[in-house]
Amino acid sequence: MNFPNLVPFDTFVGRLLRLPLRLIPNGTCIPVLSGPNRGHRFIKGAGTNGYWFGSAEREHQTLAMKHIGPGQIVYDIGANVGLHTLLFSRLVGEQGRVFAFEPAPDTAALLAEHVRLNRKTNVTIIQKAIAGHAGEMRFSASVDSRIRRFDVGGETTVLSVTLDQMVRDLPPPACIKMDIEGAEVEALQGAAECFQRYRPKLFLATHDTDGPCCALLRSWGYNIEFFAGPDLLALPN
Repeated sequence: MNFPNLVPFDTFVGRLLRLPLRLIPNGTCIPVLSGPNRGHRFIKGAGTNGYWFGSAEREHQTLAMKHIGPGQIVYDIGANVGLHTLLFSRLVGEQGRVFAFEPAPDTAALLAEHVRLNRKTNVTIIQKAIAGHAGEMRFSASVDSRIRRFDVGGETTVLSVTLDQMVRDLPPPACIKMDIEGAEVEALQGAAECFQRYRPKLFLATHDTDGPCCALLRSWGYNIEFFAGPDLLALPN
């Protein structure tokens, strides 16, 4: 039975069902109760209660299950604490690989701990930001790890690299998930070779950059489908 879909979070019953999770201390390791990530373990406080209840970004996870399969290479760009990384690891299996990119040091540490807790031997964490150029960039480390982003006034310096540079050193991806809080256009501009040569599928959170992102992807011969509001799935012709 799929409780997150049967009982929406914003209803009284939904809030009541989730209340016990609020009473669990931060730092506690909790198994995911439902959905594609069911059974994976997350650290309480590393994300919303939806991470453990199984309701967080359910539409994204359901779509990933349709397009990612055993033996594939997946790049999780903007992996955060690993909500999607763990699912991708499960979907590609022992013969596949997941490369998880997360530049923020404390967030990358939580990602690494989730990979360790769930014994994911097919996941490689790369503590770099995918951007339009290689070098160092200022980064804003918001209290909410889900909305950290490039910011010239940011308090943290992170290493950046282009996707085209990475595919020269890593196995090319069959699928890419990118969620980098408004830096999508620049990241795609540094990925022309990757997309034109290897033709990966792309799950993209656009953050109001859908116009230029769509124009660039269509120029490379991609069809675009929107889901979950402004997020999109780009598939090669």
